[in-house]
Amino acid sequence: MFCKLRKVRCKKKIKSLCIESLPLPLLDAGSILFSKTKTSQRWQIGKGFYGSVYLARIKQTSELVAVKSFNVDDKKEIYNEARVLCYLSKTGVVPRFLGLIIAESQNASPLLVQEFFGKGKTLSMLVKDPNSFLDTMSWLYICVQLVRGLKKIHEMGVLLNDIKMDNILVDKTVLHHQVRFIDLGCASTLKGVVFDIYDETLEHIAPEVKCQFKTSTASDVYSLGHVFQEICLQWKVCSLKSVIITCVSEKAQKRIHVKNLLEDLKSLQHEASYEGCKKNARTPCQL
Repeated sequence: MFCKLRKVRCKKKIKSLCIESLPLPLLDAGSILFSKTKTSQRWQIGKGFYGSVYLARIKQTSELVAVKSFNVDDKKEIYNEARVLCYLSKTGVVPRFLGLIIAESQNASPLLVQEFFGKGKTLSMLVKDPNSFLDTMSWLYICVQLVRGLKKIHEMGVLLNDIKMDNILVDKTVLHHQVRFIDLGCASTLKGVVFDIYDETLEHIAPEVKCQFKTSTASDVYSLGHVFQEICLQWKVCSLKSVIITCVSEKAQKRIHVKNLLEDLKSLQHEASYEGCKKNARTPCQL
């Protein structure tokens, strides 16, 4: 759900923006009830390099939640991700942060509790599902949501640094398929970070970041462009080709700004809507 295998790690943590001093709500371990499989094991809905994610329920409200456990030694990384999620929750483009559960044992890591969004369906699952049956307008709307969301996050002074289809959730139960960015462990301020672990095969990571230059708004745009590329290839959304080119330039300074990217995608939406209207007008009514 949240991340298959993240092969990058940040040297630096979130600083400034008052995030480090952001108070985090704490939850009692007894306030949640983990969902169980037929074999009475915790129902795992995701697994990644840093840990696993389980389905649970808040006892008092019966709300379904996702509980993320960590297998990292440095607890600061956990608090870093929790504070970024808490800080960005107000944007509505990440899952709501509900709190941390502090384990009684000093050696155990805290658990991160957040909104269970979209039944855990990632954009990767949606794109690769041959039964998705989304039209061009629907895919464009998803792309517009992603750019609008990234614009909000950048305006909050944060870089995501690890945008890919596995790190985006999609809710198919609502109109236009709402989206959320997830797995914020690599987020940083706009000053950027240098990755100390990287993999040349990670196509969504910008070329300059693989060469251990700092991340930037431009590297986030590159990663989002790669998401668009996957949608374009899998579902033949050819109108995306023009914006993809502006996102994935090898040189960071030549990539489009997220604000202009949003305007370009809105224009594509308008054109697709106009073409759809013309097509409908030419189609005779079936009585």
